[in-house]
Amino acid sequence: MIYGPYMHRRKFKTKKAARIVRYNYNARPGKCIVILRIAFALCLTALAAMGCRMLYLDRAAKMAQVAYCPSVPELAITAALVCATLLLLCLIERLGSRRKRG
Repeated sequence: MIYGPYMHRRKFKTKKAARIVRYNYNARPGKCIVILRIAFALCLTALAAMGCRMLYLDRAAKMAQVAYCPSVPELAITAALVCATLLLLCLIERLGSRRKRG
């Protein structure tokens, strides 16, 4: 975690003499999480663009009364984007849910 100037702290509350409890300690996510989130957003955008393109070509083919069949490279790119998106989602979940000890 990278700690920024907007870190929010409350006064320390003490329970018993030796124990200090800290509340509302906010921090920015690390660089790795930020990069994974950006990559995830880019993959989702690319998937949406591919889907819109396929829908547009399908509709244009129906209006011209011909059959539209996506090519093998289009299907391979779509499958790769889906796999990358799911992998990024799993990595974000795994790295983001770590519990800090201390």
